[in-house]
Amino acid sequence: MKSRIINDKLMIRIKKPKNIIICPLHNLMVDKTYYEPKMLQSSYKLTWNKVQSYFYDQLQQDQIPMHFYSEYLEEDYVFFVGLPLSSRSSFIEALLKTKAINSQYKDSILIVINEDYRIEIPDNRFLQGLSHHILAPLLKEWKLTRENIHFIDDILYDDAPKKILNHKDPQQRFILEKSTYYNPHILDTIIKEYLK
Repeated sequence: MKSRIINDKLMIRIKKPKNIIICPLHNLMVDKTYYEPKMLQSSYKLTWNKVQSYFYDQLQQDQIPMHFYSEYLEEDYVFFVGLPLSSRSSFIEALLKTKAINSQYKDSILIVINEDYRIEIPDNRFLQGLSHHILAPLLKEWKLTRENIHFIDDILYDDAPKKILNHKDPQQRFILEKSTYYNPHILDTIIKEYLK
């Protein structure tokens, strides 16, 4: 992976995270760009390097748009650190600029998952790992509650997919599609176990 050195004074900073947003990788794909379809499917093969290459090399972005990334690798789920927690996600910024989400989500931590809930239901093992390794520690560290965790579909305005495809910057025209099989109540039940 190429290293990116940018002037951190130019980066937009998060003062204190107020929300955590969970988003499937397919929502971060930019319209009319090439990406390997297999990159969006959970499998036992590493995709993190392809995801980084997509944002850094193909889209020529200075920073990756997610704070954390999760995928199924070998025999279990793994979690990678992306963007520093002190920096705002460019994906969230694009949604805010097009008024696809409410401004209350501007200081959010973005967790991108390589799971496609348009065609499959969430795996409990994944939700347990996400709760144990990422969500519970973040909630405790930043004194947030379970109500501060949002799935992307729950915060998008109804006309968000149309608005974002009309973004003036072609690199910010994300393909937003609803995740039919995601149920937030399952995660809410699981995370309670890790907050005791």
